[in-house]
Amino acid sequence: MIFTPAQAVDQNPDSISIPTYNQESPSIVAQENQAAIATLLNKLPDSPELDPLRVELNSLYAELGVAQNDAEADLALDRAVEAVRDRFIDNPNVGQIREILMDLREAEFEKLSEDLSSLLFPQQTASSLNLLQSQSSRWGWLS
Repeated sequence: MIFTPAQAVDQNPDSISIPTYNQESPSIVAQENQAAIATLLNKLPDSPELDPLRVELNSLYAELGVAQNDAEADLALDRAVEAVRDRFIDNPNVGQIREILMDLREAEFEKLSEDLSSLLFPQQTASSLNLLQSQSSRWGWLS
């Protein structure tokens, strides 16, 4: 085996990127909600009943893009919730829309549950089960 010594590399400190806090960036609330809106828009089925919701979500996404702080983002969210409520309160298809949204929500919870289960309870392979059950390997608590 051949080993080569590590060589020092001259780095110009100016070339190292250091993240800086930019006070002009959108709020965290706006960024998180924009990500959630984008995800929801991608998952919404193509249905004419959902077109008004799509319009409101796209409008909210744009409004959150210009929010400069969390308070502005919260106000935009409040206005959007009221606009969606006003738009759907008398809609004859509100039951169908609710069912579609609940199905999306259930699918998301099931996926999250499966992801958590696989992390918490990884599947045992046949080789790991054989190792635990073999008679030749004696193991256990020592007293």
